[in-house]
Amino acid sequence: MPSAYLTGLLCARLATEKRIKSCVLDVGLVKPLAGSRIFAVLKGAIDGGLEIPHSEDSLPPEDRLRGVHIANYAAMLKSDKKQHTFSEYTKKGLDPKDMPKHFDIVKTNIMKGSKKPKTTKPKTTKPKKKRASKSKSPSS
Repeated sequence: MPSAYLTGLLCARLATEKRIKSCVLDVGLVKPLAGSRIFAVLKGAIDGGLEIPHSEDSLPPEDRLRGVHIANYAAMLKSDKKQHTFSEYTKKGLDPKDMPKHFDIVKTNIMKGSKKPKTTKPKTTKPKKKRASKSKSPSS
Protein backbone atom coordinates (compact mmCIF):
# COMPACT_ATOMS: atom_id res chain seq x y z
CA MET A 1 0.00 0.00 0.00
CA PRO A 2 2.75 2.53 0.81
CA SER A 3 4.58 1.84 -2.44
CA ALA A 4 1.35 2.27 -4.43
CA TYR A 5 0.73 5.66 -2.81
CA LEU A 6 4.32 6.80 -3.37
CA THR A 7 4.16 5.68 -7.00
CA GLY A 8 1.06 7.83 -7.52
CA LEU A 9 2.80 10.74 -5.80
CA LEU A 10 5.85 10.40 -8.04
CA CYS A 11 3.68 10.14 -11.17
CA ALA A 12 1.88 13.32 -10.19
CA ARG A 13 5.15 15.17 -9.62
CA LEU A 14 6.46 14.12 -13.02
CA ALA A 15 3.14 15.00 -14.68
CA THR A 16 2.99 18.45 -13.11
CA GLU A 17 6.55 19.12 -14.29
CA LYS A 18 5.19 18.58 -17.80
CA ARG A 19 2.31 20.97 -17.04
CA ILE A 20 -0.33 18.25 -16.82
CA LYS A 21 -2.96 19.41 -14.36
CA SER A 22 -5.72 16.83 -14.52
CA CYS A 23 -6.43 13.30 -15.64
CA VAL A 24 -8.99 10.52 -15.37
CA LEU A 25 -8.43 7.19 -13.63
CA ASP A 26 -9.40 4.29 -15.90
CA VAL A 27 -9.56 1.04 -13.94
CA GLY A 28 -10.72 -1.03 -16.88
CA LEU A 29 -13.55 -3.53 -16.78
CA VAL A 30 -12.83 -4.95 -13.32
CA LYS A 31 -14.53 -3.14 -10.46
CA PRO A 32 -11.87 -2.49 -7.80
CA LEU A 33 -12.59 -2.63 -4.08
CA ALA A 34 -12.70 0.61 -2.13
CA GLY A 35 -9.44 1.17 -0.29
CA SER A 36 -7.43 -1.08 -2.63
CA ARG A 37 -4.00 -0.34 -4.09
CA ILE A 38 -5.35 1.35 -7.21
CA PHE A 39 -7.02 3.90 -4.94
CA ALA A 40 -3.75 4.31 -3.01
CA VAL A 41 -2.14 5.30 -6.33
CA LEU A 42 -5.06 7.67 -6.92
CA LYS A 43 -4.61 9.26 -3.48
CA GLY A 44 -0.90 9.74 -4.14
CA ALA A 45 -1.63 11.39 -7.50
CA ILE A 46 -4.19 13.71 -5.90
CA ASP A 47 -1.82 14.62 -3.06
CA GLY A 48 0.82 15.27 -5.71
CA GLY A 49 -1.33 17.98 -7.26
CA LEU A 50 -3.32 16.31 -10.02
CA GLU A 51 -7.04 16.94 -10.32
CA ILE A 52 -8.77 13.57 -10.70
CA PRO A 53 -12.50 12.97 -10.28
CA HIS A 54 -13.05 10.49 -7.43
CA SER A 55 -15.14 9.56 -4.42
CA GLU A 56 -13.56 10.12 -1.01
CA ASP A 57 -15.16 6.85 0.14
CA SER A 58 -12.92 4.83 -2.17
CA LEU A 59 -9.61 6.16 -0.78
CA PRO A 60 -7.70 4.11 1.81
CA PRO A 61 -7.12 5.54 5.31
CA GLU A 62 -3.92 7.52 5.98
CA ASP A 63 -2.44 5.03 8.45
CA ARG A 64 -2.72 2.26 5.89
CA LEU A 65 -1.02 4.44 3.26
CA ARG A 66 1.87 5.06 5.65
CA GLY A 67 2.32 1.34 6.35
CA VAL A 68 1.24 1.33 9.99
CA HIS A 69 -0.45 -2.03 9.37
CA ILE A 70 2.88 -3.47 8.14
CA ALA A 71 4.71 -2.17 11.21
CA ASN A 72 2.06 -3.62 13.52
CA TYR A 73 2.20 -7.00 11.82
CA ALA A 74 6.02 -7.06 11.99
CA ALA A 75 5.91 -6.23 15.69
CA MET A 76 3.44 -9.06 16.29
CA LEU A 77 5.54 -11.76 14.57
CA LYS A 78 8.15 -13.84 16.32
CA SER A 79 11.69 -13.13 15.13
CA ASP A 80 12.13 -16.30 13.03
CA LYS A 81 8.81 -15.80 11.22
CA LYS A 82 9.53 -12.09 10.79
CA GLN A 83 12.91 -12.81 9.19
CA HIS A 84 11.23 -15.10 6.67
CA THR A 85 8.26 -12.85 5.93
CA PHE A 86 10.25 -9.63 5.62
CA SER A 87 13.48 -11.07 4.22
CA GLU A 88 13.66 -8.59 1.33
CA TYR A 89 13.30 -5.68 3.77
CA THR A 90 16.05 -6.97 6.05
CA LYS A 91 18.39 -7.67 3.10
CA LYS A 92 18.20 -3.95 2.34
CA GLY A 93 18.76 -2.97 5.96
CA LEU A 94 15.17 -1.87 6.61
CA ASP A 95 13.25 -2.78 9.74
CA PRO A 96 9.59 -3.35 8.82
CA LYS A 97 8.58 -1.92 12.20
CA ASP A 98 9.94 1.42 10.96
CA MET A 99 7.78 1.44 7.81
CA PRO A 100 5.92 4.70 8.65
CA LYS A 101 9.24 6.46 9.26
CA HIS A 102 10.65 5.18 5.95
CA PHE A 103 7.44 6.22 4.21
CA ASP A 104 7.72 9.79 5.53
CA ILE A 105 11.34 10.05 4.36
CA VAL A 106 10.55 8.84 0.84
CA LYS A 107 7.46 11.06 0.61
CA THR A 108 9.50 14.10 1.63
CA ASN A 109 12.14 13.30 -0.99
CA ILE A 110 9.51 12.93 -3.71
CA MET A 111 7.82 16.18 -2.73
CA LYS A 112 11.15 18.03 -2.85
CA GLY A 113 11.22 17.08 -6.50
CA SER A 114 14.92 17.07 -7.17
CA LYS A 115 15.57 17.56 -10.85
CA LYS A 116 17.27 14.86 -12.82
CA PRO A 117 20.99 15.48 -12.95
CA LYS A 118 22.19 16.62 -16.33
CA THR A 119 24.34 14.06 -17.96
CA THR A 120 26.71 14.67 -20.75
CA LYS A 121 26.40 12.48 -23.74
CA PRO A 122 29.42 10.32 -24.24
CA LYS A 123 31.48 11.30 -27.21
CA THR A 124 31.13 8.83 -29.95
CA THR A 125 34.14 8.33 -32.08
CA LYS A 126 33.55 7.50 -35.66
CA PRO A 127 35.44 4.50 -36.82
CA LYS A 128 38.23 5.36 -39.15
CA LYS A 129 37.53 4.50 -42.71
CA LYS A 130 39.79 1.85 -44.02
CA ARG A 131 41.75 2.91 -47.02
CA ALA A 132 41.21 0.81 -50.02
CA SER A 133 44.43 -0.99 -50.59
CA LYS A 134 45.88 -0.61 -54.00
CA SER A 135 45.92 -3.95 -55.51
CA LYS A 136 48.90 -4.69 -57.59
CA SER A 137 48.05 -6.18 -60.85
CA PRO A 138 49.94 -9.31 -61.61
CA SER A 139 52.76 -8.71 -64.01
CA SER A 140 52.28 -10.09 -67.38
